[in-house]
Amino acid sequence: MLRLIIASLVAAAALADNGDPEAILGPYTTSLKAFSLNSDIQNPQEDKVSVWYPSGVAAGSNITFDQSNFKFISYAHGMFGGGSLDIPAYNDLLHSMASFGYIIGGTHQCSVGCFDDCVSLKKDPPCFGNYYKKQLNVIDWAKECSVGDSDCAEPFVHVDWSEGVGIAGHSMGGQATVFSSSYGNPEQYDIRAAVMHHAFSHTFPAPTIPFLDFTGEKDSTAPADTMGVPIYESADGSGLHRGLVDKTMANHHEPDITCRDRNGIKLLAQFSAAWFKLYLDKTPQDFGLDFKEMVYGAGSGGLCSGGDGDMTRCSVE
Repeated sequence: MLRLIIASLVAAAALADNGDPEAILGPYTTSLKAFSLNSDIQNPQEDKVSVWYPSGVAAGSNITFDQSNFKFISYAHGMFGGGSLDIPAYNDLLHSMASFGYIIGGTHQCSVGCFDDCVSLKKDPPCFGNYYKKQLNVIDWAKECSVGDSDCAEPFVHVDWSEGVGIAGHSMGGQATVFSSSYGNPEQYDIRAAVMHHAFSHTFPAPTIPFLDFTGEKDSTAPADTMGVPIYESADGSGLHRGLVDKTMANHHEPDITCRDRNGIKLLAQFSAAWFKLYLDKTPQDFGLDFKEMVYGAGSGGLCSGGDGDMTRCSVE
């Protein structure tokens, strides 16, 4: 069954894109490693963290590969996205984000709920109420790895922890990212920026760090009107840097391989990385690219003015 699912995902991803502008990738080649957590979770396929990271420089790039200055992002998958599916589902997205100079860890846990820590929220799938804690645990785990004397030292010895970390996630992982960006978690875990990809949530605590909220008019699972927009509006009056991206043709699977649009996945990665460049790295320009112009620009390459395709609503503050 798993082979059939993966085969269908790959076949869908091979279809042509929907005519959006061509995505920009970062200058780094990337690699992927999977690590076992050796916890007490019974399913060994969920007892893992996958890590996407820069491993070299793309052909033709004029930058020097420096392994010592990459920021860390903890990414939380959506429902059914953990276990064995974590890698094929988000591979394009997270390789593309890592190409901009990020080390990204994605938990495999809680594919259909966190049954080892079951808290169920009203109207949500069961046992996802504490899923955000798995996202936060990956941050602690990565820091322990970065000490340099453990089996998981590579690539975490190359993380720059001095200015905090980022968080991102899709669907139930988007909800996890909302929760991890509130409830005092940014202070405890030194989280500086967040990106939500089609977050599914009926609970809307206001994020307390800069956040970019992606949704779409074709998303019938986590609709823009009832989930995407309320997440954005939860921070009204806060003065936070924040953004709402309501893409006209985007459906719930925009971040994963089932969206049938690899260029669209890479566009999502590009603008997600641009947000982290601004509010995690604090580098508005890098690699000859203007990330501030990508996010806030009014030209054709700007997020809300054509750079990510047609928008129903788009606002960046």
